[in-house]
Amino acid sequence: KWFLHNIWFKICLNIIGGMYVIKEQILSRPRSLPPYSSQRGKTILITGGGRGIGEEAVKKFVRLGARVIMGCRSPDIVKKKFDDIFKDYSVGGSVEVYHLDLM
Repeated sequence: KWFLHNIWFKICLNIIGGMYVIKEQILSRPRSLPPYSSQRGKTILITGGGRGIGEEAVKKFVRLGARVIMGCRSPDIVKKKFDDIFKDYSVGGSVEVYHLDLM
């Protein structure tokens, strides 16, 4: 009898915990990100902004008007890439690229 009572108690706790996780992680989650504020007049330093997440962060900050200083291994290639990306429309920010090799 004690064994069945113990199992029933654990099952109830798991159900309550599962309902809490669903409520907090799925139902209460905001559906979209809040709008970003303007970054005009701010300077942001990003290492590894030549590709991947760093590249996307540079794009976002420049579109928001920030001055981005970026360190990467091949500054010529990265500078050309960002010049090609931002030449099609006007952006409020700027990108400065410097050689940075941490190896």
